[in-house]
Amino acid sequence: MSGDRDDAAAADTPDLAAFGALLGGVFAVTAVLLVRFPARPVWIGVALLQVIVIAGYFAMADLRVPAIEINGLLVKAAQAAVLAAVGWLLLSERSGRRDTRVRVRR
Repeated sequence: MSGDRDDAAAADTPDLAAFGALLGGVFAVTAVLLVRFPARPVWIGVALLQVIVIAGYFAMADLRVPAIEINGLLVKAAQAAVLAAVGWLLLSERSGRRDTRVRVRR
């Protein structure tokens, strides 16, 4: 019985390739922003974006089959690392303990 329900849910699951491509683009833009504009407002924006996307993954879990998958969790772990790094930048800059400027070798 539950197999029939899983098959029906899989048939109703939308193709998430476009959604995945969109989020991949957001990751690319995020990386460019972090490198190109090392400033507090950008870091705050990136942190908020990560929180929204991580929360959205779990909030929309019932739209996917399976609801939670290892690939999604690995991406969320990467996003959590970005969130932690941005948090560190924000805290380090606020305390004045670190030079948070990005140095790019040319």
